[in-house]
Amino acid sequence: MAASPKEYASLNVRVTCLRVILSLIVVALFGRCAFLLVVQAPELRGQVEYQQSSGVEVLLPRRGQILDRNGKALAQSVEASRIDVRPAAIPPERQEEVATFLAEVSGTPTLATALLEKIRGSLVPFPFLRQTDMAIGEKVQQANLPGVDVFSSQKRVYPFGPLAAQLLGFVHYDFGGDQREELFGLEGLERSYEDQLHGKSGNAVYLLGPTGERLPVDPVEHTPAMNGNDIILTIDSVVQNVTEDSLERAAKENQATSGSAIVLDARNGEVLAMASYPDFDPNEWTAASPTQFKNNATQFVYEPGSVFKFVVGAAALEEGVITPSTVIHDDGPIEVSGWTFACPSEFGGPHGAQDLYNLFKNSCNVGFIQVGQLLGEERLRRYSDLFGIGRPCALEVPQAQGQLPPTEDWYDVLLATASFGYGFYCTPLQIAGAFQAVANDGRYVPPHLVKEIRDGTGKVVYSGESASTRQVISQKTAIQLREALKGVVEAKVPDSLKPYGVVGKTGTAVVYREGEATTLNNTTFVGAFPADSPRIVIMVNVNEPQVEFAYAVRVCVPIFMEIAGKVVDILRLPPP
Repeated sequence: MAASPKEYASLNVRVTCLRVILSLIVVALFGRCAFLLVVQAPELRGQVEYQQSSGVEVLLPRRGQILDRNGKALAQSVEASRIDVRPAAIPPERQEEVATFLAEVSGTPTLATALLEKIRGSLVPFPFLRQTDMAIGEKVQQANLPGVDVFSSQKRVYPFGPLAAQLLGFVHYDFGGDQREELFGLEGLERSYEDQLHGKSGNAVYLLGPTGERLPVDPVEHTPAMNGNDIILTIDSVVQNVTEDSLERAAKENQATSGSAIVLDARNGEVLAMASYPDFDPNEWTAASPTQFKNNATQFVYEPGSVFKFVVGAAALEEGVITPSTVIHDDGPIEVSGWTFACPSEFGGPHGAQDLYNLFKNSCNVGFIQVGQLLGEERLRRYSDLFGIGRPCALEVPQAQGQLPPTEDWYDVLLATASFGYGFYCTPLQIAGAFQAVANDGRYVPPHLVKEIRDGTGKVVYSGESASTRQVISQKTAIQLREALKGVVEAKVPDSLKPYGVVGKTGTAVVYREGEATTLNNTTFVGAFPADSPRIVIMVNVNEPQVEFAYAVRVCVPIFMEIAGKVVDILRLPPP
């Protein structure tokens, strides 16, 4: 039986309503998709990426230790915890509980309100605590809070604080978007030996629950981490400590801007101590000024002044242009191409007739200009280079090069000024290294800091003995030079060191700025003992001391004698 017109009309209304409803549903679905794809995409992507990455736990390697020559840890990594929060996994009714607990366990209960707002305001996971104590991590883990994850981490510590800070450097914590929290060296040995210290990460793949929590089953894949290698230094931490103490005290007493001190084993170039003032604590390196990171022993560049005269004397003896008994006359000012040079009367000038012993004792500029003229530009420049002046050695920390002009740029006035330590630039380390050759019967052994590198099993994978030694001057010349240098500080040697004897050379160099001389000096003393068979070389450099009579003999020599006396006791060096 056919439907009536009224029934057809009713059917059409129902079909039209259904079409409208279906259309609205489709529009709503498209709208929701657009909202998810455009508006919420970054936030959702963060959740997905986090849940995907949290399925793979990165197993961090233990960063290698840096040890002194006697096995004392100067830099090491300790276990720590990292605590992360996943807001999406925290039920609304427990958000306040989580925020309050975490704020209290962190020791900052006032943080609870801000933490709660952060949990409520975002679904994206975020880190809460980094490098925190293991005890805090265990407490959080035992609380079994929803949406709170505890990961193993590590923290770099320097047990002796500022000791050898510029040598060791410090690390940067790389906070990745996953469980990685790796350490990377930023300064000093931490940076130079990053590849050796870092190690290689492993990973463990875990099954996850619906909100990203790890299921309590064994990992489905496991690749162990490879720990970093340990670096064993030539440094003796006790010698380093007394060297730093003596340098800091003297720098402060003399109101100096900076300074450095180096202790070398004269026989093999091993650095037993390298101090730099001012220092900093690598445990709190973010509180320090970048200028404090500078290692003044290797990165301070200056005109050395009269301390360089031992290089001039060594070259002249080796080349045979003088002998220890050659008489050099200082009869007053000497002129070179219109420039006048003299030894001031307050320093005993003019000094008259002098052999090499008295030439060094008087530190006679006029006399050394004449010795330099006997040598000539080419030979003085060549021996300066052989002694390592103006070029970095193979030391394992950042170094400045200095500047030794090429042979073709030398001329008579530069030859004159270079003969008493002006017109070129070097570092305190280069002065110490050059004197090591004098102390070691003429054989130069580049200063070095790393004694050994050992892998995780204790196997030695590198030995730091230097192979690039060179004979700079003969043994005969070295002995003659040391004999001539005995008079420089003979009157300053304390009774405790007199059985050993000290040879060395002072240097007080006027500071020039923009080509103009200032009233400031940079002071240096380098020496060795025992005088006849040196075992130890010590270099002390103190810059711009602002006290009366700010000369090396007053500022640096006492520091040298103090350090030398302590080194004798520490290393138990018998008199010769």
